This record gives sequence, structure tokens and C-alpha cells, in this order.
Amino acid sequence: MGTAYLIKAHPQPNVLYVEVGEGHSNHDCWQRPEDMTTSRPSYKIDASHPGSDVARETVAVWLQRRWSLRNQILHMHLNFSLMQNNYYQGLHSDNIPVAKDYHDEMLWVAVWLHRASKDEAYAQWIDTREDVGGVRTMFSWDDKVVGVQVYIAKL
Repeated sequence: MGTAYLIKAHPQPNVLYVEVGEGHSNHDCWQRPEDMTTSRPSYKIDASHPGSDVARETVAVWLQRRWSLRNQILHMHLNFSLMQNNYYQGLHSDNIPVAKDYHDEMLWVAVWLHRASKDEAYAQWIDTREDVGGVRTMFSWDDKVVGVQVYIAKL
């Protein structure tokens, strides 16, 4: 997911569009979104529709981009997502269909916060988590635990 897309998905303070389309029906259709004739609702997180889980994921992406590109425009967007983490607690799946849990996003953003800041508190926090263990077969958009395990193993 490109940084430009994420910036466009954050059109104003305290609003982040996090999904377009409806997962169940859209996953049955393999064509360009521009050619689809079915309903394609958009879902956002804001003060009325919390989504600290997806905000954490967005923080991780922005930290990756900022870390690699040193891009200052991301600062404003990063502040929004950190605010979502602190003040608008809640699962985006309560407001958006077809979403799983948020534990891997918590771990993933901690990895990127550690990498960006070198603050050992993030690595120590990951170490205390029970949900970082276990066997996973792949890294995916919906389960980032393998990435967390690889990062911690390299420390």
C-alpha cells in the first residue's frame, strides 16, 4: 500500500478511510474495481467509529515509510493515528464487516516504533506478550505475527 494512498485516505483530522467495498461479495468478484457494478461502500474510523486496530496498522506503515524515506509530510498523519491508538479505542470490525482481531497490529506497530525510536521498552513489551508465540505458516495482511517473530529473533 503506497504512502500517497494512505495520505489520501486521511482527508481531514480525526478521519481515516480504512476499507472500500464489502469483503464477502467483493471477494467473489475478480475484476478491476472500476468495472464493478455492485455496491462499494466506504468505511472510515473517527471519534464515532473507533478503529484503534487499523490505526495501529497505519502507524506501522507510516513509520516504515518515514523511517525509510525520512518523509516529513507523514508527521501530521502519524499524529492522527497515534491519537486513534490513545483516545478512540475500539475494533474497526465493530464498524466494518469482515475484520479479524487487533493483537497482531499491536505487536506490529510496536516493532516499528522500536525500529524508529530504538526505545527498548517496545521490545520488552513484545517480549511480555503471550500472543507472539506459536507456529504461524505465513505473514499476511491479517496476521503479522511471523514478521514480529523474525524481528525479535534478529535483536
